[in-house]
Amino acid sequence: MLMNQLSVQKAHILGSSMGGMIAQVFAIKYPEHLLSLILIATSSGDVNLPSPKPEVLQIISSSFSTHIVNMESYVEGKIKLFRLYDPYFFNESSTRTLFEKMYQRTSSSDGFKRQLLSFMCEKPRGDKLKNVNVKTLIIHGSS
Repeated sequence: MLMNQLSVQKAHILGSSMGGMIAQVFAIKYPEHLLSLILIATSSGDVNLPSPKPEVLQIISSSFSTHIVNMESYVEGKIKLFRLYDPYFFNESSTRTLFEKMYQRTSSSDGFKRQLLSFMCEKPRGDKLKNVNVKTLIIHGSS
């Protein structure tokens, strides 16, 4: 494990979205390496949790059939999704800048599709997370 190679005994682990799911798996597998756990806009995968808003599900599901044509269509799609995620603090200018940089790094839609598939294939972690005894902050909205 990287922490061992760096001689890091414990760390504060933060994850957002899929990173939050990865942080949960880390917490389950390596609780002795945690100082705290911070989870943002993520899920334990439990089936009894509320579903995202229909508008969010529609945008996410359409990404399976959508091919990125150019940077403008990619960025506009992300702006539409992020406006739904956080209507109160959404900043179009900074969101546009962020996703323009991301598009320039890689314009492949396959990565996002693989990420969505991994969400759907991951087993729920709620029961196992009950055994993780570390200070945890969860930041999540209603979407």
